Amino acid sequence: METIAIYNQKGGTGKTTTTINLGHALALTGKKVLIIDIDDQGNDAECLGVKFSKSIYHLLKDIAPFEECIVNARKNLDLLPSDETISQVALEMVGWRNRENALKKRLEGINYDYVLIDCQTGLGILNENALNFCQKLLVPVSMEYLSVKGLFKVDKLIYDLREDFQKDLMINLIVPTFVDERVKRTKEYVEFFESIDHFQGMISPYIRIDTKLSESFAHGKTIFEYALNSRGAYDYIQLCKRVLEGI
Repeated sequence: METIAIYNQKGGTGKTTTTINLGHALALTGKKVLIIDIDDQGNDAECLGVKFSKSIYHLLKDIAPFEECIVNARKNLDLLPSDETISQVALEMVGWRNRENALKKRLEGINYDYVLIDCQTGLGILNENALNFCQKLLVPVSMEYLSVKGLFKVDKLIYDLREDFQKDLMINLIVPTFVDERVKRTKEYVEFFESIDHFQGMISPYIRIDTKLSESFAHGKTIFEYALNSRGAYDYIQLCKRVLEGI
C-alpha cells in the first residue's frame, strides 16, 4: 500500500483537484484507491457528488469503525469524507497522548493499493497526522509568486519534522498547476524548479489551466467523466503514469 499526502501550506494550489482526479485516474487503471479528506470544508465529497452520514470525525473519535465511515465514490475508489466537525476533533486532539499517530492507529489494517490524503492549508495537528502517516509527499504548486515561494517553506517544514516523526520524510513530487504556456513567467517558474539541484527528479508533468476542471466538480464529476478529451484529463493521466512509476 502506498500512502501519499497532497500538501501545500498555501491555499488555491489545486490540492483537492489533484487528489480527486489523480485518485480516479489510478482507480481507472484497476488500482484500489482510498481518498481521505482532512479539510473541514469537506470539498472532496461535494466534488465527487456523494452523500455521507459518518465521516473522519467518527473514525478519529472512535465512534464508528473505518468500514462505516467510508463511502464508495466510484469503481475501485472509496472516500473517507470530512466536514466542519473535524475542527472539533482537531481541538480535542491537542490533549491526546501520542496525538500525531491518531490517524495511523485508526487506519491500521486497511487494504488499498493507494491512499491519497487531501490535506488542509497550513500545518496543524491534522496535517501532522497526515504527514506522519504518509510514505510520500506530493506538493501542488500554482504558477504564481507566493505559491512558488511557499514551496521552499514546505521544504523547510518537512525537514524540521523529520526528527519529530523519526522518519525520512521528504518532498517526492512537485506538481506545477494552473500552468499557462502562453505566459512567459509560468515557463520561467518551471525552468527555475528544474534548475535547482535539490529538486532534481521531483518535477512532475504539469497541469495546465483548463476551465473544464472546475466545471466538472460543479456537476459532481471527475474530469474523466466530464471531459475525457480535455487538456485537464490528458494532464492528470500523465501525472497518474508518473505516480504508477513510483514517483
